[in-house]
Amino acid sequence: MRKPHMLDAIEKVMGRRPSICGSGEPLSEEDYNKLVWQIGIDANHMSVFGEPEDKPQWEDVKKAMDKLEAEYATFEYQRNRKPEYPSLEECIHAILDDKLEELQAKRKAVKDKYPKPVVKEPKPELPNGN
Repeated sequence: MRKPHMLDAIEKVMGRRPSICGSGEPLSEEDYNKLVWQIGIDANHMSVFGEPEDKPQWEDVKKAMDKLEAEYATFEYQRNRKPEYPSLEECIHAILDDKLEELQAKRKAVKDKYPKPVVKEPKPELPNGN
């Protein structure tokens, strides 16, 4: 999973990938409002710019971005483990050389170093508020 960008959040809210021009990643509502949206192509094959009718509100985009960033952070342990895990070549050699216990010990050491986080599911709210 790659690090999410604001365009990913906008796509999540809009349900499609918009074509946007701007100066870098919008990090604030002010930056977001400065984006230039391509809304079509004219008869001469030139871009038409403007504000789309379905332009999402900043609050919705920010909420979607926060959710994407939280999801990305949840899998940090996987990104940390990957460079330290035995390579495919090492795994094949361990299998062929009958050194599976050694291989599993290496893998366990990496897993212990970067444990998978325990994610607690939020309790559902009851209809009467209790």
